[in-house]
Amino acid sequence: MTARDLIQEIAIAYPASQQNQHLLRTQYPLSHNIEAVLKEIPTTIHMRLLDLRPLGTLTEYMQVDILYPWSSPKQIDLANI
Repeated sequence: MTARDLIQEIAIAYPASQQNQHLLRTQYPLSHNIEAVLKEIPTTIHMRLLDLRPLGTLTEYMQVDILYPWSSPKQIDLANI
């Protein structure tokens, strides 16, 4: 499963190119605070995800290497005491 299987639409508002144009229009001497200028038009990303409910149950099998194997505590055998 990849991102293409999950995402229906992506919309980006105010990408870097628009922010650069805005910075050029409002640069010194109009503004001395670049951070404040960029806060006026922050980049926003909206993602619309696909509805996966109609697909039913998704089963995924994967192999994982266990770095720290675990074993249960050793039991005491009281029969031989």
